[in-house]
Amino acid sequence: MRTCITHCLKDLSRNCYLMDPALSSYTLRYWGQHFKTTTPSNNPELDDLKADFVWKICEVRPAILRQAQLGGLGLGHHSLNADPEHGLRQGYNAWLMVVYLGLTSLFPYFEHLRGETVIDGVLALHLAVAAGHNSAVDALLKVGNRGNSPSFINARDSDNRTPLMIACIKGHAAIVETLFNWESLDASAVDNDGWNALHHASKHGHLEAAQVLSSYMTPDQVNSRTQKEGLTARQIASISGHEEVAKLFRRCASHTNMLPALDHPPPVPPKPTSKWTNIEGGSGMSTVSLQVYDQSIS
Repeated sequence: MRTCITHCLKDLSRNCYLMDPALSSYTLRYWGQHFKTTTPSNNPELDDLKADFVWKICEVRPAILRQAQLGGLGLGHHSLNADPEHGLRQGYNAWLMVVYLGLTSLFPYFEHLRGETVIDGVLALHLAVAAGHNSAVDALLKVGNRGNSPSFINARDSDNRTPLMIACIKGHAAIVETLFNWESLDASAVDNDGWNALHHASKHGHLEAAQVLSSYMTPDQVNSRTQKEGLTARQIASISGHEEVAKLFRRCASHTNMLPALDHPPPVPPKPTSKWTNIEGGSGMSTVSLQVYDQSIS
């Protein structure tokens, strides 16, 4: 890892004004993958080196590029946004970058940049959830006990989606479980399309996420319909071809009455206990009363 960081720093120092849309060396281009696959060493010195590089590539280099553009050095369309590293393309600062990569050991280095940093309406918590970094999600919720803040754990992105919705879209069941550890979580929240988290889990066929969700939700929440289409989660799963998810809701309906049995035939009326049954019928002023003998009753 030290060698990797050394090469990255040397390459970065030689390419501050890089005109190519991709950083030149393989090591520098894929530094994020190297960092993510490295086993945590609990080595403060190594973390210092990592943090130094993240700071330089996320904070120093963008500043140099911005200054170069202002100075008319002709970077043109070959700007930071063309870099193959996704976080750099999105313009993440050092704090968002370590969250996006799930580098929890580097959180203390960049928490001063935390604030409520927004990139296109996406907060750090949204990034960690989307990337599937459960440890990062847990750490973000615990920092300052922010999980107890409804405005944080239920924060909305540009599509009005909460972290819980994103976890269900991506199928990160473990993160769904982590989010439900906080009482301030709003499982009934809906996005711009009027869909809640369970609707999204059903749409994308994420069975495990749907199981976790339904175990925490009330019958009314599980039965809720999309605001525009008027569909339940079970209907969405059936329409989307996710039969295993649809079966989950059918089992809930048959065992716990959590869901209405919309696909089932109407219940059979109880068998009469007497061989003689009174039947009344007719219309208007005329009414007929009959007694019918039922031979099927022994």
